[in-house]
Amino acid sequence: MNNEKQRHALISQLTENQREILFMYYKYRKKNILINDMYRHSEEWELIDFKVNENYRTSCNDNPLYCECGKELKYQYILRSKSKDTIIKLRIEHFKEHSGIPNRIAYQVRKNMFLLDDWLDDVLLNHDKLMNDSEYHRKVINMYKEWNTISELDVEEFNSNSSKPITSKNIELINDFKKYSMALPTNIEQKVFTLIDYFHKKKYLAYLEELERERRIQREKEQEALRKERELKRQQLLKESEALNIQKRKIMAKEKTDKMLIAECRVKITKLLDVQNVIDITTIYNECKIEIDELLKSHVNTKIVNDIVNSINRYTMYTVKFQNNKLFKAWTKRF
Repeated sequence: MNNEKQRHALISQLTENQREILFMYYKYRKKNILINDMYRHSEEWELIDFKVNENYRTSCNDNPLYCECGKELKYQYILRSKSKDTIIKLRIEHFKEHSGIPNRIAYQVRKNMFLLDDWLDDVLLNHDKLMNDSEYHRKVINMYKEWNTISELDVEEFNSNSSKPITSKNIELINDFKKYSMALPTNIEQKVFTLIDYFHKKKYLAYLEELERERRIQREKEQEALRKERELKRQQLLKESEALNIQKRKIMAKEKTDKMLIAECRVKITKLLDVQNVIDITTIYNECKIEIDELLKSHVNTKIVNDIVNSINRYTMYTVKFQNNKLFKAWTKRF
């Protein structure tokens, strides 16, 4: 990153929780570096704490940090003399002057500090990209969703097959950064993507197999539902057809009965026509009372009269017509 001002600008874009979690890991990593380097090269001094002024050389520098010499610091290293049980607060350049720790050790510590700053800058730049690059934002969101599906056993399996395993400390960082929607350091992000890709490949065939099983079950359900629907329709059609046939049979039976009743009337009226040319309606009714009463249950009287007239004209030697409630013999056919 170009300067402290740019770094501070990116830090200021973080939420309070994001800043806290970021600097918790930043300080943890820095403390480990210092403890390891100090432990290897000094039996007299131990690092008990260090402080970082996030607002160093900015307008928000309300709580400056100082060296024993009075110079304002960004990084303040707090050392304890084991023999004297005294505390000193230093900048890295004054290690030898105040603690007797060789400069080469101090500068090795500072070199490691620069690497740690690179780590911090990497996180800040990734997070800035997360906030401003929609494609990268989608990628990270999907990565965290996938991470939620990964179990401890999955990580163990991945680590046994990877040259870059995911450590327990990595897992803690991933979960903490995910909790506050932060981008990961690039090296850890790459590990997570590699892990996800590993299980995508492994689970793909299992996924396809499960998908096909679900599809097969769904097809069987749909086929069974279709079979039941077809059977239901078939039964319904059979019932409707049977009901229709019953109705037809009733109609045909009724029509046959009506024809027989009309025929009975025709026979009786024909006998009257043999001896007279005009028959009034009363005579017709009295002569065919049983048949006409039965026909009146389902027909109006005009239809009954018309059917009788048509039957006589069709099946007898007489041609008749009905007028003014009387049946007239018009003429006699010759066969």
